[in-house]
Order: sequence, then structure tokens, then C-alpha cells
Amino acid sequence: MDPIGKILFYISLPVLGKYAFHNGLAIFAGPRVDFLMKGEQEFDGSKLNLKDEVNKTDIAGVAGLEYNFPAGVFISARYSRGFKNVDKDVDYKIKNYSFGLSIGYKF
Repeated sequence: MDPIGKILFYISLPVLGKYAFHNGLAIFAGPRVDFLMKGEQEFDGSKLNLKDEVNKTDIAGVAGLEYNFPAGVFISARYSRGFKNVDKDVDYKIKNYSFGLSIGYKF
């Protein structure tokens, strides 16, 4: 059987502090706790449950920048990196990480 890849679904709870400068720029950072909701791996069309093979929680650090335009539009970028090894059964490290971009309007 040829593995396709592991797919892990988490619910994330970030607690971020934010500092806004007077020119519209803001920075933010803080911890995030992730809770595993579903984990699966596909082998030749069938799916295997991975909930017992991976850690059920992860703790990550989050940092980012935001710029607020005068018209209420903002852009934001954030990076997060997990601290715990995701997979219980391997000697090498597998960690969660993400990068996100947002564009929005504040009213």
C-alpha cells in the first residue's frame, strides 16, 4: 500500500496581545493551543484513523503584523509554529506551522 499523506484537523484557541502604533501599524503575538478533532491517512482509497498515533494537543507561538488604512480596510499577516512533536511513533520531529494573510474591513 502506498500512503497518500496524513490529514489532521485542529480547533485552535489563540490568546494574542496586540500593540497598535499611531501610524496604523500594529504587532501582535502570543500562545495558541490546538486540539485535534480528526486525524486520518489514506491508503489506496481507504482511510485510517490516526487519533491514537498523534498527540491530541499542540502548543504554538503566534506572531504577526497588521496595517490599518484610514478608510477602515486592514491587511494582516501572521506566522505560527508548534512546539510539540505531532507524531508519537517517529524519532524525527514533525511540527505544525502556518502562515496566513488577511484582508478585511472594520466598521
